[in-house]
Amino acid sequence: MVVIAVSAGQVTHADADALVGQIPVAEVTDPGGADGRESRDMNLEHAPSNRRSPGRGFAAAIASIALLIAACGQAAAPSGAPAPPSVSSAPSPTQVSVANSLATVTLPDSARVLATKTYGVVPVNQIVVVFAAGQTKAAADALATALGGRVVGQLDFVNAYQIETAGTTEADLTAALATATATHGVSLVAPNQTVEFNAAPGETWGTRISPLTDPVYAGERGGDYALIGVQTAWDYLRGSGMDLGPVQVGVVDNGFWGGSTEFNGGTRVEFTDPSAKLATPALERNADGSRSPDPSGGHGSGVNVLIGGTPPSSGGPAGVASVLSDNLTISNTNLWADQYGTTYTGAEPNPADPTIIEDPNDPGKSYQFADLVAIMSQVNAGSTIINMSWGPSDYTKVNPSVPKLYRAFYERMLQDHPNVLFVATAGNDGRSMSGSQRYPGGFNLPNVVTVGNVNNDGTINESSNTAGPDFEVSLFAPGDKAVRGYDPVTGEIKDSYGGTSMATPQVTATAALLRSLDKDLTAAQIKDIITKTAVNKDGTMVLAVDEAVRAVINLNRDAAGLPPLSKEELLGGGVVDAVAVPVVGTPGAYTVRGITKAAGARGVDLNISVADGEVTSGEEPTHLDAAGEATWTVTLDPPDAGKITVSRLDNQAGSLISIENIDVNGNWAGTFTLTDITVDEAAQAEAKDQGCDLSILEALKGQALPMTLELNVDQGQTGTSTYEIDTSSIKGADGKSTTPTPQEAPVTYKGSLLTFQLAATSGAVTKMTGVVSQSGGAATINGTISINGKGYAAKAVWTVTKSGV
Repeated sequence: MVVIAVSAGQVTHADADALVGQIPVAEVTDPGGADGRESRDMNLEHAPSNRRSPGRGFAAAIASIALLIAACGQAAAPSGAPAPPSVSSAPSPTQVSVANSLATVTLPDSARVLATKTYGVVPVNQIVVVFAAGQTKAAADALATALGGRVVGQLDFVNAYQIETAGTTEADLTAALATATATHGVSLVAPNQTVEFNAAPGETWGTRISPLTDPVYAGERGGDYALIGVQTAWDYLRGSGMDLGPVQVGVVDNGFWGGSTEFNGGTRVEFTDPSAKLATPALERNADGSRSPDPSGGHGSGVNVLIGGTPPSSGGPAGVASVLSDNLTISNTNLWADQYGTTYTGAEPNPADPTIIEDPNDPGKSYQFADLVAIMSQVNAGSTIINMSWGPSDYTKVNPSVPKLYRAFYERMLQDHPNVLFVATAGNDGRSMSGSQRYPGGFNLPNVVTVGNVNNDGTINESSNTAGPDFEVSLFAPGDKAVRGYDPVTGEIKDSYGGTSMATPQVTATAALLRSLDKDLTAAQIKDIITKTAVNKDGTMVLAVDEAVRAVINLNRDAAGLPPLSKEELLGGGVVDAVAVPVVGTPGAYTVRGITKAAGARGVDLNISVADGEVTSGEEPTHLDAAGEATWTVTLDPPDAGKITVSRLDNQAGSLISIENIDVNGNWAGTFTLTDITVDEAAQAEAKDQGCDLSILEALKGQALPMTLELNVDQGQTGTSTYEIDTSSIKGADGKSTTPTPQEAPVTYKGSLLTFQLAATSGAVTKMTGVVSQSGGAATINGTISINGKGYAAKAVWTVTKSGV
C-alpha cells in the first residue's frame, strides 16, 4: 500500500515538478469505446480555463501519485456547486451501491484523528450510530443536529449512520457517544475506530518447532494427524505444566525391525522374546513383481512408529505419543513366532486386507488360542495398553465360540487387571460386521476399544468394517494414509493402504498419553474419555487426541481444587512464538522478539540461539514472570541468511526463524494504496488556481490500486527496478481514463532491505524502500514511499508478492 501526506507551507510549480519526477505519471487518454461511466460518484467537473499538461504543475504532480489525475487538473468546482461542510473541511461522501442499498462514507479530517486513551487512534469528531428497525434517516439527522453536526455517511443495509460533529478532543467524543446512546431509537453507538494490518513490514515469523513440520508430512500427508489434533494435544501437554509418568504399551503383531531411524532415542523399545526383534526389514512386492525392503520395516514396525516413533534431526515420521519421549516404553511380541504360529509358506496375502505384508521373515499363520497366550505375555510383561492390529483370516469361517472365548478373556481381565486396556481393529472387510464373526475387537466391554478407519477428511474408508449385530466400533481414526515409514537414503515414504491396522495404534497412543498424565486411570475411564471426546464428523465419531488430553488435564485440576484451563490457556503455555525485524541501516542486524501468552505460576525462561551469527544484546535466557515478550538483537554473518531459535526452558517448546537470501529478481505484483495527503490552506488555494480541488483527494485514500514491479539485481546487490501503478480504472468527470507510465529507478538490496534511488529534484525529499520476507513458496515485499517538499508531504505503502521462490 502507499501513503501520501501533505504538510503546511507554500506549494510551487517547482515542487510539483519534483513530485512528478518521483512517482509514476498517470497520463490522461481518451477511453475510446468506453461507456464513460464513472467508477465512483465524486462530482468531478472540468476546469478548462486552468487545465495544465499532465507533466507540469502541482495538479499534475498529484495526478502522478496514482489515480489522482481523475480529481486534479480537471476538478475545479463550477459555480453553484455544493458548499463545503460547515463542521469540517471533509469531502463529500463517496457513494456506492450495495444490493440496491445506499452506502456512503466520508473519511475523517486527518487533523481530527487523535490517539485517545480510551478509544485508541480515532477521529474525535465522528461517531457511528445504528438505529432500531423502523427508524429513518430523519432520526439520524435530528441526532446530528442535536450534536451540532451532520450525517456524512450512511449504510442502509444495517440502518447505520456516520455522524460528524465539531468535536476536537477525546472529551468531546465521549460526550457525543453518551448523548447518542441515550437517544430514543438508537440500538448501537461506537467511535469510528481505525484498522490496520497486523503484520508489520519486514517481519519474519518463526515456525513452531515440531516433528510435524518435517517434509514427510508435506502436502496431504499430514492430514491424518491434523484431523485428530496431534500437534494441539502436544501443545496442551506442555502447556498443562503436569508431570508425565511412565507408561508401557504392548504391541502384539509380527515383530519389530530394529534398524528404523525413528527409534534411536526417546521411546524405549523392548521385546517379550527374541523372535520379536527382526534382523531385517520386511520385503514388499513392487509393481514389477520384484521385492524391496519396506520403508516402515514391516507391519508391526509401522504400528510402533505410529505409537511412539521419535525421529532424529535428519527427519522422519513421529508417533502420536512420541512427546512422552523416554516415559514411553513399547514392548513387542511376535504373534507369528514359532511358539504362536508357523513360518511363511509363500501364500498370497489376504486380498481383502492389503495391510498384511508379504514377508519371508514372517510366519504365514497364527492360531487364536496362541494369540491369547501372546496377549497374556504382554500383560505379564507389565503392558497396560495393548495394540492388536490383526484379525481372523476369513471372517466367514469363524466359529461363533471363538469370539465368545475372547469375551470371557476380557471380562476376567477386567476383574483382575482393571487398568489394562485392549485396542483392536474393526477389520478391513468393508461391511457391517457381526460380533459372531470377528475378534479380537468388536466387544461392548469397558476395557476394549475397537477402531474403524476414516479417510483424512473424516469420511469412512470403504474398506473399513462398521458396527453391526453385537459388534461395536468404538470410534474411528485416519489410518489409510498414515505416515509410518521413511527411508532416509532413497527418500521413500510409507503412507498408503494403512487400513484399520494403522488407525488402531493412533488410538493406542492416545490412551498412552492419558495414562502418562494420570497413572490411576482405569481402562474403563480411558475408554470413556476417548469415546466421549471424539468429534462427530457427519455422524462418524472420530478420535480427537487434543480433546481427550484436555479432558484428563482438567479432571486432574478439578481433583486438586484448581479451575479448568481453556484451550487458549493451554496453548499459550505450551508454545512460544518468535519474530525477527531487520534493523534499518544495519545489514545483518535483527531485533528478535520471543512471545509467550502464558508463563505459569513459576514464570518462564525464554532462550535464544543463533546459527551463523551472534546475540549482541539482551539477556540469555530472559525470565518472564507473566505472559509477555523477551527481546534480543542478533547479527547474522552473512547478513542475509541464518537461523534463529527461541525456546522455552520449561517445556522445550520452540520457534525457528529462518532468514534466507531471497531471490528478488523477476516480476512482482500487488497493490499501491494512498493512505494520507494534506495541504495547508495557502497550498489549497494555489492548487485551485491550477484547476485542482485537493479536498476531493481525501475520498480517494485507502483505495488499493494494482501495482507491478520488475527487479534485476546482480550479485553485488545493485540493479534496476521498473514499477508501474495501474490507474486505468479511474475516470475523470469527462469520462476519460488514465494510462499509467512505467518508471525506472536504480535499486540496492542489502539483507532484506530494498532501497530505491529516486532522483531528488526541486528540493523535494523522496524515499522509497521495501522489506523482503518469505513464507512457504511465496515472497512478499512490503514498502513505503514518502515525499516531503515545500508546502506538502506525501506518504504511501505498497505490497507486492512473487510465487515460486
